[in-house]
Amino acid sequence: MSEERRSSPRPLLADLSADRKTLTVTGLPDGVVASDIRSLGKDPIIEVDDAAHTATITLKQGLGPWALLGGPFQANLRGQRLPVGDELRDRERARVLSLQGPPVPVVGFQNERANAAHTGDAFSALTVPVGSRSADDVVVVGQGGHLFVARGSNALEQQYVPPATRAESAKLRERAARWASLMRARHDAVRSLGSQFVQMVQPEKSSMLDTGLVGLGGRPTPLLVELEKRVASKRWYVSGREVIDRGTRTRLGVEENWIPFDSHPSPLGMWRLARALVERFADASPLDSVQFTTTTTHAGDLSGKIFGHWIRQPIVTSTAPWLDNGAPRLIESGTTRPAHKFVGTKMVWRNPQAPVPLKVVLFGASTFSSTPRIHRTGNRLFSHLFGEYHFRWEPDIDLDYVEAVKPDVVICHTVERFLPRLPER
Repeated sequence: MSEERRSSPRPLLADLSADRKTLTVTGLPDGVVASDIRSLGKDPIIEVDDAAHTATITLKQGLGPWALLGGPFQANLRGQRLPVGDELRDRERARVLSLQGPPVPVVGFQNERANAAHTGDAFSALTVPVGSRSADDVVVVGQGGHLFVARGSNALEQQYVPPATRAESAKLRERAARWASLMRARHDAVRSLGSQFVQMVQPEKSSMLDTGLVGLGGRPTPLLVELEKRVASKRWYVSGREVIDRGTRTRLGVEENWIPFDSHPSPLGMWRLARALVERFADASPLDSVQFTTTTTHAGDLSGKIFGHWIRQPIVTSTAPWLDNGAPRLIESGTTRPAHKFVGTKMVWRNPQAPVPLKVVLFGASTFSSTPRIHRTGNRLFSHLFGEYHFRWEPDIDLDYVEAVKPDVVICHTVERFLPRLPER
């Protein structure tokens, strides 16, 4: 094979088959083998044609939400994900990366010129009627340019409806009492294993903002109100709602805590939540050195529902010497539940330069998910802040894991819309 062929750039492309069971990847570098390709789907059949620079990933039950490429060109991908499944619903092809140069948008399009704003600095405001909904009715446009979760598997809109009968009120109080009992049991079990314990419930974006929509938010859900009546005074409990509300009194306003096209907190909102957690068990002053003076772009998780593809927006992100030094080392990554999309994800970092040299295990979900390169995620802060940090994407607490790891601190984090489903542990 000639040196000219080895060095020639090839665009890395992904095609999803009509039956949604096969992903064909073209433009692979020379020398890639099947073991270089990872798929989060169950039991993938991976075949590589080195001569044609192609690979196929086939699943009997259809592709899962992501296929990840690794191996010899993982550094070039910088952890970039290949979007498949729902993200390619209305497209035949996604341009993921040019192998030479920086990453291009997560999702590309057949009409690349029409989507040039994804890679440039130019942005344009659009006028969209408040109340407009995604095709699947999950996401709704609110006022101020914000998108909100409305329905979906958690039926969030219904959670804001107050109980109308005595029976409904009794059921609400009973569920809140069960949550409070579960949290106390978690605290007692973790303390018996020699670790400190902190529990946080993060509010919904729609609970903290004036959505401009009838029946959706502008106030916490009745279940969260009832729960916090029982646990707000506990030293081990952190009310994310109170943290966000308190933090905005000296800043620009509550909207700065949320990304317009995303369901998650902004980097500033995440910093506020993280600091409130840390100050319950350690010196949180290293977080006071974090500045919010740098702008980056972020593709909000709700934008794809409304626009049919991810839209990047400028956001102000966090910077600090200890946060930008690249010191954390990912020492373990995998999943404990291969059949699930994200639940079961496990990542462990060690950081010899951490300003807080504690071992911390966090059981949570997407607010803390992903790698530190994602600016909005709590994992970016905690992997740099702690000497050893374990992230487990789990609704439950795994006491066997806590006993084996012997952390200094265990954090349980949940989001308001998940409260109707009581975890087992």
